[in-house]
Amino acid sequence: MTKFYRNRFTLGDIPQLDVGVLKLIDGLDSFTDWTNSGCSITANGNPSGNCFTIPLNQHAHRQNAVFQGANFTYEVDMLVNGSSILNFFFGCNSSGAGYMARIDTRPGGYWYQLLPTTSWTSWGSLVVQSDYNLGTSGVWVKVKVEYISGTIKVYFNDVLKLTYSAALTGNWIGFNGDGAGTGGRADNLKQIV
Repeated sequence: MTKFYRNRFTLGDIPQLDVGVLKLIDGLDSFTDWTNSGCSITANGNPSGNCFTIPLNQHAHRQNAVFQGANFTYEVDMLVNGSSILNFFFGCNSSGAGYMARIDTRPGGYWYQLLPTTSWTSWGSLVVQSDYNLGTSGVWVKVKVEYISGTIKVYFNDVLKLTYSAALTGNWIGFNGDGAGTGGRADNLKQIV
């Protein structure tokens, strides 16, 4: 109960509002609450500490306990190893059907991509892509995904690169290593809460 004294809050009774702030929801340094299929925890996170390592054709996923209903924003640090692909799944159901943001560092590949997913290990055709052949392996990239009023916006290092209209209803997220390479790493999962 809030106390009022002459139309003022007493010190200590003032509510703390943190709505709309990106907060760390998972340091990605353990598989607690995750379903893991072949991933591991390793050192060399961003900037230090442990992080997820997601090898080729392996994945980890979880139901997100903090869900904003129709709108959400996630941010995660991702690093692709060698000539490979690393995928971040979002807005998915428990089987992995939803969408994923992709970083592709294969020669001749498109670096930023958005694809619909049908499971944690399969996806449909590319719906939008950006920045042909600009991939750099071994470099941490901040990936931010916003879903607001039916529009997906994907930012890479704070630059908007992909926009697409879609209906998302799931609150599952995940990672997948792909591209006939060695996958990559993920660290510092944040969400606006």
